Parts: sequence; C-alpha cells; structure tokens
Amino acid sequence: MAGGATRARVPAAGRRHPGGRAGRLWVARTVYGLILGVVLVMACHAHLPTQAPQPTPRDVAQVFKTPLILGASVSADYGTLSPGRRASLRYTEPSRIKVMAQGGTPGVEMVGRVRAHDLQDRSVVIALDLFFWDATLTDPSRSLAAVQRLTQWTAARGIPLLLGDIPELLPGRQPQRVRLNQAIRAQCTRTLQCRCVPLDALHQQVLRDGFLAIHGQRYTLRELVPDGLHLSPPASEFLAETLVALLRD
Repeated sequence: MAGGATRARVPAAGRRHPGGRAGRLWVARTVYGLILGVVLVMACHAHLPTQAPQPTPRDVAQVFKTPLILGASVSADYGTLSPGRRASLRYTEPSRIKVMAQGGTPGVEMVGRVRAHDLQDRSVVIALDLFFWDATLTDPSRSLAAVQRLTQWTAARGIPLLLGDIPELLPGRQPQRVRLNQAIRAQCTRTLQCRCVPLDALHQQVLRDGFLAIHGQRYTLRELVPDGLHLSPPASEFLAETLVALLRD
C-alpha cells in the first residue's frame, strides 16, 4: 500500500451482509413470522374444545332428544298425549322427556318455577299452552315479562323454543290475549331459535272454513276441541306434525 501503511481489515461482524449479526436477526424474525402465521391459520380452522356444538333447528332428531314440555293442562296430557310428547316420541325415549305442566296455571307462575338445572340438559322447550291462562288475568305486566324472560333464557343457552300463541277459546274472558300474542310473536321474530306455533290462526281458520282437513279427512271444531279447551287425539297429532315442520323450516 502507498506509504507502507497497512489498511486494517474491517471485522466481519461490522459488515452488512446476510451472514452478519443483522442478517441472522432478520432471518430469525422471518422464520418466527412464518411459524406464527402457520399457527394462527391452524388455530382459525381448528375446532374449539370448550363445548360441543349446539344442534341446529333443522336437525330434528337431535332437537327432540331431551325435550322440556312446559305449560298447562294440554301440555300435561289432559285427555290425550300432548302434541309435544307425540312429536318427541318419534325421536326419543319416554324417559328423556321432561314435563313441567299444571292445568289452569298461568305461564307467569310456571316460568317462575323453572330453574337453571331444568334447562341444563334440554334440547328444546315446547310451550304450546303456557300463557293461555295469562290471557284471563287483569294485569298482563308480569306475564309479558315472563314471555321475555323465557325467550331470553332459551336463547342464551342456544335451546330452540316452540311457543304457542293464544286462541280465543273463552270469548269475553281473555282481555289480555291480544297483548300477549303481540309479545309472543315479537319475541319469536327477534329471537333466532324461537318458533311461534300459530294456534290462534289455526283456530280462526277452523271457524272460517268450518273444518280442518287432516290427511284428507275433515274435522269440525267440536271434533278437534271436544270440551272447548282440550285437544282430541287427531288435533294433537296434527299439532305434533306442525311442531316438526316448524323446526325443519
């Protein structure tokens, strides 16, 4: 070199190339990023182990596996098996059906008896005549709150709810029927898993047509509701088929 001076070599650690410290750090970060990306993708596609997936309403056999039938005398099998029991027996054993029903009892009282453990292992709640006697009360406020409470409970647990509206079977004695029907229909419209069973519309249809056709045979109102309140076997079987159809839709 000129002047006899010797240029000191730059230490390898100070050079900027892939083999240096900075390069190794860049490679490490890149590999870590790739690994993290793969882990995140796998996590997004993995099944969460926290709880078993809830059955969808279209999986009818699973929905009727462990039903809770909640209501008044029709639900308590007065005169004939209830529509809820008939529908459930197509898919499950009698021992798996739970019934909380009492004749002549308003729904606000029945809902007040329900505890968390009553819903814990239930696959569906069937409440066809639950609020029938609430329509005869002077003040509907507690019953309206019970409608909301029941739909919220079942929705929070992902349990399908089959909730019947109220037909006019006691003319002049059901002052709260319209308000309760509005609340029942509104709650089922807002709640994904809730299905309103249109008992009122069916009753109006029979009054208008004079009969209800079931599998090609015509039944009058007296043949469907012999005592004016409770179902005959053909009427109960028809409603059982209605429950299954509602869950499939």
